[in-house]
Amino acid sequence: MLESFKSIIISLIIFGIVVVGGYWAFVSLEPGGVHVVKQEQKKLEQKLEDFEKDFNSLKNEINLIKEWQVEQVQITEDKLTTQATIESTTSKNQELITALQKLVNDKVVMKSGSQGTRVGTVQSFLNIYKNENRRIDNSFGPTTKNLIIQFQNDQGLTADGEAGTGTFQKMITWLNSH
Repeated sequence: MLESFKSIIISLIIFGIVVVGGYWAFVSLEPGGVHVVKQEQKKLEQKLEDFEKDFNSLKNEINLIKEWQVEQVQITEDKLTTQATIESTTSKNQELITALQKLVNDKVVMKSGSQGTRVGTVQSFLNIYKNENRRIDNSFGPTTKNLIIQFQNDQGLTADGEAGTGTFQKMITWLNSH
C-alpha cells in the first residue's frame, strides 16, 4: 500500500507540474498572430515618436526662420527710414547750400540793416547751426549780427558781424559736414 500511496503522490505531483506548466503556457505564451501585431504596434509607436521629434524640430526651424524674416524686415525698414531721413535732410540742406553758394558767387556782403530773402537764407542757416527755431524776418538786426559773430568765432573767422564770402563758405562747409 505504501507503494501505491507513493505512486499516487508522484502522480499528483506530476499532474500538478503539468497543470501549473500548462497554465503558465496558456497565460504567458501568445498566438503567433498576436505576437506579430504587438511587434508591429511597437514599430509604429517608434515611428510615431520619430515623426513627432522631426515635426517639433521642423516647427522650431520654421519659428527661427520667421524670427529671422521679422528681423530682416525690421532692418530693411530701419535702413529705409534712415536713408529717407538722410535724403530729406540732405535735400533740405542742399537747398540752403545752393542758396549760400549763390551768395558766394554773387559776392554778397550783409551787415546790420540789410534786408531781403538773402538775409532769410542766412537766418535759416543760423537756426540749423544753433538748433533753434527763431523767426525768419529777412532783416539783419542785432540778433542776427550777434549770431553771425558767434558763428564766426566758432569757425575761427574774424568776428566782425558782417556776413561775406568767407562766412558763407564756412556755412556751406559746416552744412556739408553735418
